[in-house]
Amino acid sequence: MGTTVVKFASDPSGLKDAMRLVDFFEKQKHGRTSWASIQSMCRPGKEDEKDPNFVKLDKRT
Repeated sequence: MGTTVVKFASDPSGLKDAMRLVDFFEKQKHGRTSWASIQSMCRPGKEDEKDPNFVKLDKRT
């Protein structure tokens, strides 16, 4: 696994490109909706919080 940072232009075309990327990930079942459903199926326990691979959804987004 790794992390990738994508920088978009700060104009309407950059917003359009970002939205296209969001749509792509949603179609591949890797978007926010898919991650939220995975999180709701698994309730974190004390051991899960120590796992560095455990993913938490940021409720602010």
